[in-house]
Amino acid sequence: MDKKNITILELEPDKVLEYSEGFYKCEYNGKVILADTLSGKNFKMTSECCDIIERMVDEKLTPAQLLKMFQDDSDREFFEKMLKVLVKYRILVTSENKNTKFNVSIEITDRCNLKCRHCCVDAKCSNVSDELTTEQWKSVIDKLKDIELGSLTFTGGEPLIRNDFFEIAEYAKENLSCGLVLMSNATLINEQNADRLLSIFDSFSFSIDGVDEETCAAIRGKGVFDKIIKGIDIMKRKGMKDFSVSMTEVKPNMYCIDRFRKLAKDMGADPIIRNYDIVGRAEENLDLIPRDPDSGFAPILPPFPNGINFPANDMPHCVSCGAMKKKIAIAHNGVMYPCISMLRPAFALGNVMNVASLKQFIFGGGIEETDGYRNFNGMSTIYSNSECRECPVRLFCHTCMQYSYAMKNHQKFEQFCDAKKRKLMTVWN
Repeated sequence: MDKKNITILELEPDKVLEYSEGFYKCEYNGKVILADTLSGKNFKMTSECCDIIERMVDEKLTPAQLLKMFQDDSDREFFEKMLKVLVKYRILVTSENKNTKFNVSIEITDRCNLKCRHCCVDAKCSNVSDELTTEQWKSVIDKLKDIELGSLTFTGGEPLIRNDFFEIAEYAKENLSCGLVLMSNATLINEQNADRLLSIFDSFSFSIDGVDEETCAAIRGKGVFDKIIKGIDIMKRKGMKDFSVSMTEVKPNMYCIDRFRKLAKDMGADPIIRNYDIVGRAEENLDLIPRDPDSGFAPILPPFPNGINFPANDMPHCVSCGAMKKKIAIAHNGVMYPCISMLRPAFALGNVMNVASLKQFIFGGGIEETDGYRNFNGMSTIYSNSECRECPVRLFCHTCMQYSYAMKNHQKFEQFCDAKKRKLMTVWN
C-alpha cells in the first residue's frame, strides 16, 4: 500500500466500529490475529479478547458503551489501548472511513526509448503497437469519473514517448479530481516540457537502477545515467518536491543498495528497491539475477515479538495486497489486470473497451466473473481453497502476490513451504 494513501485513524468513543474492507481473521491454539490485508497491519490477541471485539461489532456498540461494561479499571484500560491500536491499523473503522479510495495504473504504451535488459514488459522502440488511441484513452478516463479515485498512475513503457502524451494527461487532469502520478525513466524530460509535467502531475517515480554510469549502464545502456540525473535535476530546479527513485536489484548493482539509498536521500527522493521479476525481457537475461533464485524463498525473517506490546504490537507485516479491492491496472491495449506487477495472460480481467461501466464492473460483481479474478485469488494463501487455507501462518507467507506466484510455480515449492512454515510459526508464540 502506498504510504501516502494511508490515513491514520483515531478512536472516536461514540462512533460504532466495523471491520475494514480488507479484514481477515486467523486463529490458532487459543490465539487470534486480526489483520487488514490492504495495509498488512495486524494484531495478535487471545480468543477471549476477540470474542469481545466480535460482540462489539455484531451488536453495533460504540467503544464508550463497550468500555462501560468492564468492572475492573485495569481491564478497561487494557481494552481501550487495544481498540486504539485496531483503529490506528484500520482493522476496525467507522462506516465513513471504511471505503478506501481506488488506485488505477494505466500503461498508456508498451513502447520505450530504452531497451533495459531487465524490462518485465519487454518494451521496444518500435511504433508498431496495439495500444489504445488518444480517444480511447480519453474514454477510459471518462469511465473512471464515477469511481472515487485515490490516484491515477501513468506508466509504460515510457509514457512520454507517445506524441499525444500531454493531451491524454491534461484530459485526466481536467476530468478527474484524484492525484496524478507519472512513472518515467526521466530521459525525455527537458527544459521545454518540465513545467508542463509539473502542472499536471502531483508526484513522480523515476527508474535509475544504479548509482553511477557503470552500474546503470550494465542494464540500461551507456550514457543513460547522466540523462536520468539531468532530467531529475531539471524537475527539481523547477519545483518538484514529491518524487521517488527506484532500483531493481541485479547482479551489477546488488552491492550498491546502501549507496542508492544515500543517493536518493541526497536527491530528496524516496528510495524504492525492486526485486528481479523473471518475466518479459528479463527471462532472456537470467545472468542478471543477483543471487541463487532459491534464496528468494529462504525463511530469512525478522524476529517476532512475544505477547502484546502496546501501543505498537510490533508484529511483522502480513499479506498486503489491494489488487481488485483498491487497485487495478489497465495495459496499453486496454486489457485489465489485478495490478501493474501482474500483467500476465492468466490474470486478464477483460478489456476495458468492452465494459460499459467500470464502476459496475469493479464494485458490482462483474470482475468476479472473470477467469483472471479466479486465477489470481487461486494463488492467495488466504482466499484460495488450496491447502494454504488451513495453514496457521497463511497470513505471513508473503506480502505481495508476485512472491506467491513465483513460489507456487517453483519446482522446490514444498521444500520452501515447509522451511518457511517452521520459521513463521514463531508468530504464534
